[in-house]
Amino acid sequence: MKDVTELTVSQVRIFPSDCLPFTYLALESNAKVVKDALQFDRFQTSAVPIIFENGSFEQGGRTVLVSSLTVEPRRTILKVLGNSEEASAAHALFENALRRFDPRGSDSSYDRIVLTEETSCVATLDVSYDELFSSSLSRFLGTVARERLTTEYASPTQIGLKRLSFEVRYEPSDASIRDHDVMISQKLITIEPRAGTPLKERRFFSSTPADSSTHLALLEALEQQLRPAG
Repeated sequence: MKDVTELTVSQVRIFPSDCLPFTYLALESNAKVVKDALQFDRFQTSAVPIIFENGSFEQGGRTVLVSSLTVEPRRTILKVLGNSEEASAAHALFENALRRFDPRGSDSSYDRIVLTEETSCVATLDVSYDELFSSSLSRFLGTVARERLTTEYASPTQIGLKRLSFEVRYEPSDASIRDHDVMISQKLITIEPRAGTPLKERRFFSSTPADSSTHLALLEALEQQLRPAG
């Protein structure tokens, strides 16, 4: 794996009822405190959810871009162009901003019930697109399907992978999650050729319901699994 770009992490946190000072955040003066903390270009507080967009902050000597922060009474959705550590740092800045106007005081804690992450990126993999299928399916697509899809007007020159997704279903491992009426939604593992890139360049877009370190480790494991022995 090489040339990893567009690394993006989305973090979803679900909190107990009345944990977040949502009503106070809806005040424009308080929303500006969050806006300034993460240098957001704009925000809206006129409806639920409250949305902040196009922010940034400094972390580890570089500027990290924050695509959006969505806040609901019990949930936050944070999307960062960076890794999971940077996304967590962004959320910590958000929480510090909340404490500045939380009526419970500056030592207020925001203990989540659940944190889920999804990571996506574009990378060059040591994998050919047809290696993602069984050899029999690859032969079928390249011979029988290609021949029979020929019409009197046109002939297929190539049948290639467009999108490959697998659904992941979760069962909560902690009974307290159900006690708080929290559901863990199904997620997708996706891998597909990068749009607008020749297949021979082996550029892939991928996404998994995992933190960024796990996501990259899965891509490396995929390469090893499909790499010919010896």
